[in-house]
Amino acid sequence: MTLLLHLLLGHMVGDYVLQPLQLVVMKKRGWRGILAHVALVVAVTTILLWTVLDHWWYWLWMLFLAVSHIVIDGSRAFLLTYSERRGLLYLAIDQALHVSVLAVIASVTQASLARHAAIPALTDNLQWDRLIAYMIGLIFLFWTVPIVERETMVALLSGEETIAIAASDRWLGALERVGGVALMLVGLKYLVPFAFVPRVLLQRAEWHDSPLQMRFFAKTAISFSSAILAGILLAKVPLPFF
Repeated sequence: MTLLLHLLLGHMVGDYVLQPLQLVVMKKRGWRGILAHVALVVAVTTILLWTVLDHWWYWLWMLFLAVSHIVIDGSRAFLLTYSERRGLLYLAIDQALHVSVLAVIASVTQASLARHAAIPALTDNLQWDRLIAYMIGLIFLFWTVPIVERETMVALLSGEETIAIAASDRWLGALERVGGVALMLVGLKYLVPFAFVPRVLLQRAEWHDSPLQMRFFAKTAISFSSAILAGILLAKVPLPFF
């Protein structure tokens, strides 16, 4: 689990935190953007695995990680027919493939550690693993969910090819999700809906605007369900202060 968490954190930072819109556009235009993105993902993962990278085994996996990431992102950019309507499907497939690669690396390494004593392992540290899990959760709540919201709205709403998410909406959504998860972690599950009241009130004009109603309810439902999911998962790796 320690190795998988490090790999997942590297992926989340590289695929979301360090992938601004400009880089996303570059990836669609050619190999330069894809290679720059993969270099960032590998660099972050290298930092997280630095203590064991003195062994060739992990450098082999880093090469595999880089090549697989190039193949997955290159296939999405150049082989799939571009369509805003299929963005959500492409995102789901893309992330499923990336996570599957990380799972293969972690599982094969774990099996090999038992047979080859020369292969170093990351030092087990339960508290550090829990902190990494929470960092992954925060990235999911702040960076991943807004992308899912956008792609879902594009897929659902007819006649709209581009839907930008305002910065204020992004931050309000992130704060409500983090607030909802925090309430779940401290045992106040019944108060979770109240964390979503501020954005609902601030954007109440969208309730009555027919063209925006579907968008409003879609993003609210996604935000709420993602907070519940994150809260359930993070509750299984509690920190001392929760």
